Amino acid sequence: MKASRRMLFLFLAPALLTYVFIYVYPTLQTIYFSFHRVTAFAGGEIEFRGLRNYIELVRNPLFQEPFVIILKWWFFGGAALFGGAFFFTVLFMTGVRYKGFWRAVLYGPNLINVVAMTTMWSQYIYSARYGLLKTFFEAVGLHSLASIQWTSMAMLFRSVLIAYVWGSVGYFFVFVMSGVERIPTDLYEAARIDGANTLQAFFRITLPLLRDVLRVATVMWSITAINMFAFPKTFTPVAMPRQTTTPAIYLYQLAFGTTTEGAGEFALGKAAAGCCLLLLLVIVVAAVIGQLLKERREVEY
Repeated sequence: MKASRRMLFLFLAPALLTYVFIYVYPTLQTIYFSFHRVTAFAGGEIEFRGLRNYIELVRNPLFQEPFVIILKWWFFGGAALFGGAFFFTVLFMTGVRYKGFWRAVLYGPNLINVVAMTTMWSQYIYSARYGLLKTFFEAVGLHSLASIQWTSMAMLFRSVLIAYVWGSVGYFFVFVMSGVERIPTDLYEAARIDGANTLQAFFRITLPLLRDVLRVATVMWSITAINMFAFPKTFTPVAMPRQTTTPAIYLYQLAFGTTTEGAGEFALGKAAAGCCLLLLLVIVVAAVIGQLLKERREVEY
């Protein structure tokens, strides 16, 4: 028995050490830095500030504004992503042919590198001179739509959101569809015999039995929205307008001294405090969603 425990520990030790080194230690170090004034990545002086980093950060309008952007990302992006995922799920439930092929097509954009995808959308689809949208709308005679400046400040948030939804809806569709495929077909056959159509079967059978899947998917989307960084950052890499500046981007700028209020100053302590606040927000949101979408009663099928 002792030998088996020893072998179990030896097999788990590399994974545990890697987890501690990559996740636990940086998290503890970030929490430690959040209570100090840190102006250099290595070799700089560290001054204890208590909660002043948190207080100054929360009172800063430049830190407050990105949370409005995140709320818009979470609501409008989530509505589009889950709406698209449910639409394709209902479509697949009607008996479309070559499901494996179409599923691969929908999931395909998730395999594209973020930099390549944002470059494709910003330079070749949204281009005001030769973009795909401009060419298409002009070809069909919709000149008013062809004249839209997709990368202007007024349209930038919507343009980035459309591009992100296009690239991510396949992931959530596969997520939802995997839960649908666990539901016995007998339930749908019984509903069809009783006269239910596809939409009625979806709302009366599919959605109630997908509560656990939707809970996990919603939590994952919330975490993604709160920590949104790579997509809006690479979409406008040179100058980050406020329309797409998320908290993660602002904290990155704060840490590397590229914010407008402190250009050239490395405010690592404040950036660490902001990261801790984002971590706390993720925990709270995940707990709230878990309670709201908790199974009211056990369902066996």
